[in-house]
Amino acid sequence: MIFCKTKEHIASNKHSLMEDFSIKDLGDLKLCLGIEIHRKREDGTIKMNQKAYIKRLSDKFGVENCKDVHTPADSNSKLVKMGQEEAFVPKYPHLDLVGALMYIATCTRTSIVHAVGEVAKFCERYDNSHWTAAKRILKYLKTTQDLIIVFSDINKEELIGSRMQTGLATSARSVRQKDTFSL
Repeated sequence: MIFCKTKEHIASNKHSLMEDFSIKDLGDLKLCLGIEIHRKREDGTIKMNQKAYIKRLSDKFGVENCKDVHTPADSNSKLVKMGQEEAFVPKYPHLDLVGALMYIATCTRTSIVHAVGEVAKFCERYDNSHWTAAKRILKYLKTTQDLIIVFSDINKEELIGSRMQTGLATSARSVRQKDTFSL
């Protein structure tokens, strides 16, 4: 992958690399590590999503036909640590799902960061409540799989952003915030 501000710089870098290495120009990047990339040079935007990856995970973890879920976490749920005296028998592919959710949260879906962080706290010892919470996040992703992250030209005069966070209650209070701001 070559990232440059102008096509001329890209061509120059490609030419330099071709002098030392045998490379093949595959054109504009469309898919990388499960992330679909759509670039529109004319309006200076790059749009990214992980719809296909979310679909594969939904099929793998059995939520492909689930009811729609509109928040990544149930604010009425409280996740608690399993007691040390309880026998821990891993029954679910919890670690696989949490790892996949972390990847999605890191790449394109920041709306699930808090909820994923909460279920990740219990990777060492988890039970059905933790598994259910992790699957809820995946159900939310399936419901909202058409959402994309958009990066636009930084030369524009106004920057608008929003943040919404709805989290699991791990103490007596739950976390629920929504902010919109313009700079």
